[in-house]
Amino acid sequence: MKSNNLRHYLYSIAIMFIALGAFTSCDEDEMTGYTLVNGHWFGDLDMYDNYGEKAHGSEITFTPMNGYTNRYGTGIEVDYFSRGTIEHYFTWEIIDGVIQLEFADNHNLDCIIRDYDIRSYRFRGYIIPWDSWTGEIFEDDATRFDLYDYDYYWGSRGYGNYYDGYGYVKADVTNGDAFWGEGSADSTATNAKTSYIRGRNRARMLQEAAAAE
Repeated sequence: MKSNNLRHYLYSIAIMFIALGAFTSCDEDEMTGYTLVNGHWFGDLDMYDNYGEKAHGSEITFTPMNGYTNRYGTGIEVDYFSRGTIEHYFTWEIIDGVIQLEFADNHNLDCIIRDYDIRSYRFRGYIIPWDSWTGEIFEDDATRFDLYDYDYYWGSRGYGNYYDGYGYVKADVTNGDAFWGEGSADSTATNAKTSYIRGRNRARMLQEAAAAE
């Protein structure tokens, strides 16, 4: 009888520690998400087109799905190329500290973010292409990123004004300004002449495939 009571006690203790670990993980993910959704981030997200051009910079914002949690939601990434800008929409979720991004209109852009340090005005770590269907992570294309909060560092000047001297300016995509001079700047446009991918090695493969067509 005492043996059964001891087993029951040890089992209860084990369950308590497992539950405590799960709650701690959820709390940490929630805190990360809170900082994530309160930032308007700008920097290098390792974006390329099929012509081999790397984006000069990218901005990314995260929006929580509802008012009850900051662990998942939707977002938008805007990439700056010499010809203009392109928008990509995604869903995101934080699981055990890893931020997963899935782009429904272009799964070549799916990625995870890990080993990061996120603060009010700065967000840095590693962004790695990820196959959201198979779960494969393309470690060879892991890129260190360093993002800064737009509202804090640029304010009302905007990216366009800040980067004029470098030859690229943010297009007014909300009013339908053309990427390549026609059509929509949205990556879901059916008449798009350009395709996009994340990671230098994968971009090289995309460029070779386009040249072979």
